[in-house]
Amino acid sequence: MFNINEFTSNIFMKKTFLIFLFFPFIISAQKGKINFEIDHINIVVKDLLEAKNYISDKLGFSVKPGKLHENSIDNIFIKFADKSYIELLTAIKEKDELSKYYFQLAREFPAGTPVYLFLRVNTEEELIILERNILQSGIESVTEDIGYAKLISFDDDDLYNLIIIYYKSPVEDLPKYFTHENSAASLSSVWIDINNSDLIIKKLRLLGLNINDVNSMPIGDFSGYKAELKNKSIYFSNFPNDIFIYGITIGVKSLNKAVTHLTNKTNYLYDILISSRGSRTLLNPRVSFGMWIEILQK
Repeated sequence: MFNINEFTSNIFMKKTFLIFLFFPFIISAQKGKINFEIDHINIVVKDLLEAKNYISDKLGFSVKPGKLHENSIDNIFIKFADKSYIELLTAIKEKDELSKYYFQLAREFPAGTPVYLFLRVNTEEELIILERNILQSGIESVTEDIGYAKLISFDDDDLYNLIIIYYKSPVEDLPKYFTHENSAASLSSVWIDINNSDLIIKKLRLLGLNINDVNSMPIGDFSGYKAELKNKSIYFSNFPNDIFIYGITIGVKSLNKAVTHLTNKTNYLYDILISSRGSRTLLNPRVSFGMWIEILQK
């Protein structure tokens, strides 16, 4: 005979046991920090085939094919061994809100423009901390489960270009896609243009990013902010630009090899500059999808 008192007592005991079992994990998650990493940026272009030929032949990157999606978005990838990457994409038609957005951007910026910055969290514990931080901050967010990953985007005018991703399943790539003629090894920093800087930095700190004031940016000696990530950085400054991402840093194994390739393929002489961050050369936004590309050897 069914006994409701015995049933509820058993449920209570099981819940108590589970709380006791996972209590150290919950406390750890509440006190822990998030080791954010740069996952990728995406760049919208009008002619994807032209962009593919340019980044392969002229810039010296190996290209991983993407696919044509149902909503008409087509893409390709520049992959690095540290799991960071650059996605180039286009939209052929306006089939949904996202493809409409990309379709219109591609026609406004036919030479290309960067759009979103994706940061990565690597563990379920970090995801719990992040979700708690978002809840406590009051920042409106949307979580989407896309099968192999969870995406967190923000319904916030200051953060709409930022997306955070957690991979539920690892994404494996063939080693050939990590081998680049220009010796590129990583997407090591992203340069962000912010207008309402104090408010935006406050929100990012509430999410869990470790951000400090700095007196110089990769593009010049002016003040701003720097988020320290795992072996990487995000620079924030009020740069006179109309786009969210105004520059990136590509870490290379050999700057000489990269410059030699660029010079031979573009017939343009690239200067090697020495800075406190390492040896580098710069690609002007006019030839690099509307943003600065710093090629850096530390």
